[in-house]
Amino acid sequence: MQLAKNVKIVEPNETVIYACPITSDVEKDPSLLFVAPKALDVKAGDILSSPQAGGIMHKIVNAVNDGPFKVLLSSPAGLQEVIDYADFKEELSLLSLDDELTLEDEPDEQDLHELVSGNITVNGSRLIILPSGSATYKCLGHTYNVDNLTVHSYHLVLDKLPASPNIGDIIVANESSGFIETVIRTYKTDEAQYLETRLLQCTDHFPLNKTSLQLSHQHFEKASFCSGGDNNPGLLVLPNEKKEHQFAVNDSIIGRPSQGFIAKVRTQTESLRTTQQFFQIFEVAFSLPNKNTCNYLEKRL
Repeated sequence: MQLAKNVKIVEPNETVIYACPITSDVEKDPSLLFVAPKALDVKAGDILSSPQAGGIMHKIVNAVNDGPFKVLLSSPAGLQEVIDYADFKEELSLLSLDDELTLEDEPDEQDLHELVSGNITVNGSRLIILPSGSATYKCLGHTYNVDNLTVHSYHLVLDKLPASPNIGDIIVANESSGFIETVIRTYKTDEAQYLETRLLQCTDHFPLNKTSLQLSHQHFEKASFCSGGDNNPGLLVLPNEKKEHQFAVNDSIIGRPSQGFIAKVRTQTESLRTTQQFFQIFEVAFSLPNKNTCNYLEKRL
C-alpha cells in the first residue's frame, strides 16, 4: 500500500492532538477543529492521520499558530485521497481508539422518560429521581467482569439529594453537570486561554473544592471542550477575557459535558472536604438499553 505524499501520520504516544467539535450556522453537521503542538509539521493541504481523538483522517484547510499550539481547521478526507495504491485483501478486527472507561453510556430516552414519569417500576430497589437542576458531577470509576461481560462504573458526586441513597438503590436524572477533570497545564495567548486536563478517576482520598467546581461551571459557558489521545486528555479553549478567578494546575474543574443517567449504586462514600463543603460520592453502574436492565442490574451487580 502506498500513501499519498501529503499524508502526515501522527503516533498518539508521541503527540497528543485534541479534536474540538464546532458548529456552524451554515452547516448542520459539526466540523472538527484540531489543536496540536506548534512544532507539528503540518500545513494547509496536508492530510492528517492519527489513531486518537476518536480517529483522525482529515484534510487541513487552514493552519494558524497560537502560542504553543497550532490550530487546524479541517474537513474529512476520503480513502481515495489518502491511498495512492493498494493491492491486498485481508480481514481485520476493529480496535477501540478510546479508553472504554471514559466512554459514557447514554440511557435509552424512552426508558429514562418512563422511569422519571413513574411508568416503570423497579423491583427490589428504591428509585431516587433527582430534580432538574441538581448539581450532579461524574468522574471515572472502575472496570469489572460480570459473567464474562465487561462493565464500567462511574462515580456520581452529588451536592444535595432528596433522599440519601443506599447500596442497591437506582438513581435517575434527566441531566448532569459534567465530568470532573484535573488541570495539568495552563496557557494564555492574546486570543485565548487553554487549560489542558485529564479526566478524574475518583478514589476515597481525592481533593474536591465546591467553590472551584461551581466557578468552573459558571466560567465555561463560552468554552470549547476538546478531547485527545485515548479520550483521557482534555483541552478547554476559552476566550481571553478578564476574570476575577484564574484556574491553576491541580484545580478540579467541570470540563466535558455529560448526559442524563440511570444508575445503580454499588458503593457509597461520604466525604467532608472542608468546612461547609460536603459531597456524597457513589460508585454506580450505568446503562439501560431496555426495560429489563434494572432487573439485570439487580441480579448481576
